[in-house]
Amino acid sequence: MKRTLINTITLSSSILLVACGGGGGGSGDGATQDNNPPTSSSPTVLIGSIIDSPIQNIQFKTSSNREGTTDNNGEFEFEENDTVVFSIGNIEFEAIDAKQGLTPLEIFGTGSLEDRRVINFTRFIQTLDDDGDISLAITITESATTAVETSGLVVSDFDMAPMDFAASDRVQSLLTELNLSELVGIENANTHFSNSLKSSDVIDTDNDGTPNKNDTDDDNDGIEDQHDEHPYDELASGDFDEDGIDNIDDTDDDNDGTDDSADNFPFDPSETKDSDGDLIGDNADTDDDNDGFNDDVDEFPFDPEKSGDVDSDGIDNISDDDDDGDGTLDINDKFPLDSSETADFDGDGIGDNADTDDDNDNILDSEDRINIAGHKASYIQEEKISLKARGFDPNFDLATDADGWHIQFYTYSEDEPGRALTEYSDGGTYNANFDAFSGYWNIEYWAPRKPGNYRTEIILYCAASPSECETNFSYDQISQNIYFSSLCKDDPCSYEPLPARGNYVTNTPSYSYDPEFVQRSNGQLLAIHSDIDQNKTFVSISDDGGLNWSEISSLPARIYNIGSMIETSGGSLVFIANCSGATGLCLYSSADALNWSQQDITAKIPTSKCSTASCYEDIETDSIQQIPGGGLAISYTHYLDEGDNPKYDIYVTYSDDLENWNTPVKVSSGLNWEYNSTLLASSSGSFYLSYLSYTDNSIVVGESSDLVNWEKKYILGQATQNGASSTIVEVSGKPTVFYETDKTLNYSHLTNSGSFSTPKFIIDGIPNGPRIKVLQSGNIGVMYEMDLNNQRDIFYEELDAVPVDN
Repeated sequence: MKRTLINTITLSSSILLVACGGGGGGSGDGATQDNNPPTSSSPTVLIGSIIDSPIQNIQFKTSSNREGTTDNNGEFEFEENDTVVFSIGNIEFEAIDAKQGLTPLEIFGTGSLEDRRVINFTRFIQTLDDDGDISLAITITESATTAVETSGLVVSDFDMAPMDFAASDRVQSLLTELNLSELVGIENANTHFSNSLKSSDVIDTDNDGTPNKNDTDDDNDGIEDQHDEHPYDELASGDFDEDGIDNIDDTDDDNDGTDDSADNFPFDPSETKDSDGDLIGDNADTDDDNDGFNDDVDEFPFDPEKSGDVDSDGIDNISDDDDDGDGTLDINDKFPLDSSETADFDGDGIGDNADTDDDNDNILDSEDRINIAGHKASYIQEEKISLKARGFDPNFDLATDADGWHIQFYTYSEDEPGRALTEYSDGGTYNANFDAFSGYWNIEYWAPRKPGNYRTEIILYCAASPSECETNFSYDQISQNIYFSSLCKDDPCSYEPLPARGNYVTNTPSYSYDPEFVQRSNGQLLAIHSDIDQNKTFVSISDDGGLNWSEISSLPARIYNIGSMIETSGGSLVFIANCSGATGLCLYSSADALNWSQQDITAKIPTSKCSTASCYEDIETDSIQQIPGGGLAISYTHYLDEGDNPKYDIYVTYSDDLENWNTPVKVSSGLNWEYNSTLLASSSGSFYLSYLSYTDNSIVVGESSDLVNWEKKYILGQATQNGASSTIVEVSGKPTVFYETDKTLNYSHLTNSGSFSTPKFIIDGIPNGPRIKVLQSGNIGVMYEMDLNNQRDIFYEELDAVPVDN
C-alpha cells in the first residue's frame, strides 16, 4: 500500500499599522508632515497544550522567551515557529517544535506507544497526579516537584527498560517522597494515554488539520487506524498477512491474491468485492445487489434492476406486489415466492399449511384450539411480554370477536398456583385485543416485579350475548398455559415491595374486600371487611388514628356486599348488609364490637315490586342512618327485571322499633338506572340522599323533611357523571358530597344560595369505591380496597379537612 504525503504550507502574517493625521505649523502653504514613524505589529500569541490528560503545573520555556507553568488545561503560550522546553523539577527535556497539541510522543520524538521512554514517562507523570484521578487532568503539585528534585531523576533515566526504571533507586526515592509504593501500572498508563490520543480534539498527530478525534488515519500513513498496529507512527503499521512486508509497503495486505487497489476489503482475505456498497462483502452478503431478493432466489444477483418473474405474469419480482401470484400481497406474505404458503405463525421457517404444529407446542394442530407464539422461557422483572394467540371454535374455524369470542389471560405464581396476580387488574390488562386483519389476538403485559416462576393461563371463551358463538357453542371455553421465569434486573437478586400510600388495615395474602368503617364517640376507629379465602367478615379496630389496626372479632355470617355502619346515640354499633348468600336485608348489632347479633328484617319490609310471573328482582343495601327519636332509616337499591327493560331504583324506608317499617318510598325518578345511594340525617333536621343516575348522567341529591317526600332534587352536573361512587356527609353544617372518578377524589357542598358548589379536587390515586367519613377532628377519613404487591388489601388514610364556603 502506498503512503499518502501531505505538503504543509505554513502561512505567517504580520500587521502593519500606518498612522495618518494633521497638525498645525508655521509653513506658509499650510502643509502637514507626519513625524511618527511606522511601528511593527506585536507577535501573535498562540496557545498550546501538553497532554496525557492535560498536564497542569509542568514548567515550560519557549525560544521566544515565554515561560511559566501550564494552567489547569495543560495550556502554555508560544509564538509562531517557536520551540518549547518542558521541565519538571531538575528534569529538563529536549526542545521540540511548539504546536497546539503536544504529547509524550513529541517529547521523545517517536510515534510508537511501545517506546520505553514513552511508557516510563506516562507511568511517571500519572503517578505524580495529586489526587489519583487522571480522567480530567494531571496536576503536579509543588510538593511533587520537590520530590522529583530530591529523587535526582534525569532525562536519560527514562531510556531504561520499564522494569528497570521502576526498580531504580531514583524512582524508588521518588515513591518514598510521595508516600507511594509503586508507579501506575504499564497497562493502565498505556491504555489511558492511548485513549487520550484517540479522543482528543486538540491533538493532531499528522498535522493534517483534522484532530485525532475525527481523523481515521492519525499518522497519515495510508493505513486507517482500525487496521494500524502503530496508529501514531507514519513509518510502521504492522504486517497483517505476516509476509515480512509492512502494510504500508505491501500491495496485498491480506494476501488473498487481489491487489489492495482493487480490493474493497484489503484486510479481509475472505472478501474482495462489495457490489452494492453496503459494506458487506459479496461472499457474506445474501443480497449482493441490494434489490430485496436474496441471491439464492435472484436470477440476476448482481443487477439491482431485475431479479426474475416467479409467477410468470410478465412483471419482474422487483415491481410485482404479489410475486408468487397467490393473492396475498408480498408485504403480508411470509413466503412471497411460494404460492402454497403465506403465513408462519411460530416463525420456524415452515409455512402453516405444511406445518402440523403451528405454534410449536407439541400439540398437533388438529387437536390444538389455541395457538400461542412469542413467549420466552424467562424475562427480566417488568420486561414487556408480547404474545400473539389464534383461537378456533370446536369446528376448528377461526374464532373472532365478531362472532362473540374473547380471550382473557391470568398469571399465577407457582408458589401460589390458585391465586391470580392482581398487578394486572388495573386498566384491564388481562384482556387480549383482536386484530381483524391478521385474525390474531394480541396479548401484552409484563414480567412480574417479584422474581420467581410463573404460569399464564390464556382462556378462549364465548363472551358476547347474543352472538354467533352463543348460538352454536353456548358457554364453550378452553384454556392453555405458558410458563416462564421473572429474573432480577441486577445481582444480588432483590425485591422491594411497593410502599402503600395509606396505612394497612389488612396485610395478608388472603383476598380482602368491601370495607366499611365508623369512628366511635371515644375516638376509636372500627372497620368491617370480608375475606374470600377465609369466607368470613372480620371486625378490626385502631386506637391510634388509623396507623395500626388489629382484628378483634367476626360477624356471624360472611357479608357479600358493602354494608353501612353507624354508632347510635346509645353507643351501640349497627351494621346493615345483605344477608348471607347475598339475599335479603340483615342488621348486625353489637355493644362492644366483640359479640354480634344478626336480625333478618327482609320479611318486615315490603320490597317486592314484581307484577309478572317471569319477574326477577333483587335488593342491595346502601346506607343506614339514625333519625330523631332513635329510630333507623335505610336506603337500598332495587333491581327489577320483568323481561323488557331491567331497572335499578333507589328506595328509602325507616322504623322506630326495628319491627315495624314504613312502606319503602321510591326516591329515584329517572327512566334509566339509579343506584349506589347514601343517606344523611343532617343537623338542620332535613334528610339528604345522594345516588348515581344514568338518566341525568350525574350524581343526584334528593332532599326531604320527612323521609317520604323527595320532590326536591339537585343535579350536580356532568363533571360528576363518571363518578364510580358517592357519599354524602355533613361538613361544617353543610351537606357535602364526596365522589371518586378516574381515581380522583372530589367534593361539592350545598351553598346558602340553594345549589351545590362547583366540584373541587381533593387528591388523586384513590381506588374505586372509597368509604368516606368526617372525623371528630373535622378531617376526612378514607378507607378503600386496593391491589398492591399482588395482594388485595384494605387501606386507611386521613386527609385534611376540606373548606366549605357560603
